Amino acid sequence: MTTALRAELDQVVKKAYDVFGVYRIESPLGACTQCCLTPDEEQQLLNTPVEEISFELMALWFSAAKSIEENRIAPKYFLPRVLELISQRYDPTIVPEQVFQDVAMEDNSVQGKLETEVISSFCNRIICDRLKVYDPGKGLTILELLEMAWFGRVDILPSLELWKLTNTKEAALWFWFMFSTYIEFRNGFSKTINCNTRISSASKFDAILDCWLNDFDTVDKFVQKLQLVRKSDFDRKTVEWEDFRIFLSNFEKFCRQ
Repeated sequence: MTTALRAELDQVVKKAYDVFGVYRIESPLGACTQCCLTPDEEQQLLNTPVEEISFELMALWFSAAKSIEENRIAPKYFLPRVLELISQRYDPTIVPEQVFQDVAMEDNSVQGKLETEVISSFCNRIICDRLKVYDPGKGLTILELLEMAWFGRVDILPSLELWKLTNTKEAALWFWFMFSTYIEFRNGFSKTINCNTRISSASKFDAILDCWLNDFDTVDKFVQKLQLVRKSDFDRKTVEWEDFRIFLSNFEKFCRQ
């Protein structure tokens, strides 16, 4: 990540702490303390300054069964810390679609608009950051970040257009990653959705990615970038390089049809 981009992302995280800092939490948090969180862990969440909560404790909160009706404030209270941890590329234990799942954003008040602005700014900048380095084994992938943004009600089309216009090998490799994993992702994505509104949302997400991946201009720009990728870009990962060569050969044939 460039120094300028890091500074921008840090500023968005700082603003998230300011905007969401109006919220305070109290017991109960609404999370299961029978088998998901121990009472001691709940007390740690309640008593530790939000910016000091560990990744491990934050991950426990996300994985716990929760009754949001019992505590609607907690998801907003913890959100700045979650965004900060994502920006630091912690191991992706947190499911992308859950990041904004319980954060109510229907409010048209000044506070609600500030929250929406912070979420949009964070998603756009973190996606831009992710395009700079191709390392799918560390942190959330570009596909997961797009999913996260979608569930945060952020328009992902500007990010997709930025990606298309980014003339780097890293952007090209992420495109290969997207193209080669998207079908598996889409199948799994649909299976994780349990209610009709989320299925509808998932279908719209699929439709946007399908259109973008099959757009002639998108394909044309990426095939040029993909041709610049060399074996050395895979850090001696021979199997991955061979997979890429097969993909590129098939992709070029597809483009000539």
